[in-house]
This record gives sequence, structure tokens and C-alpha cells, in this order.
Amino acid sequence: MYDITKEAQEKVVTAGETLTYYATIFVFSIIAIATLTFIILTIYNKKRPDDRKFSPLKTFLISLLVGWMITTIFFVYRIVVVGLHKLVSG
Repeated sequence: MYDITKEAQEKVVTAGETLTYYATIFVFSIIAIATLTFIILTIYNKKRPDDRKFSPLKTFLISLLVGWMITTIFFVYRIVVVGLHKLVSG
């Protein structure tokens, strides 16, 4: 019974290390894409007429949502491709 517990603990540590790396990349990807989107929307917003401009809060929320959606789509696509590759390869 001890061997199973020790093996399970080792797998949890390995999974934790792997997932920490990917979670960090996920968060930094959201921040990077959101920042880029915010800069683009701010430049775009300066060119708009005064009655059609976005509020700073709206610009921030739009950029944060775009960053989250693009990053999530990328990571889900990656997981689906890895899963399909493992299914096909046997």
C-alpha cells in the first residue's frame, strides 16, 4: 500500500510542476494579449469622434475579454490536438 501512495504523491508533484508552468504561461498570455489590445483600442479610440468614444473602463474590459478569449481558444485547441494525436497514435 505504501508503494501506491508514494507513486501517487510523485505523480501529483509532477502534475503540479507541469500545470504550474502552463498556468503561468496562460496568465502571462492573457496579460500580453490584453495589453496589446488595450493599446490598439486606445489608439483607435483617439481617432473616433467625441460622441462615439469608449470609456476607459469599457476599453479595459473589452481588451481583457479579448485577451482571455484568444488565449483560451489557443489552449483548448492545443489540448484537443494533443488528445487527438494520442488517440490516433494508439
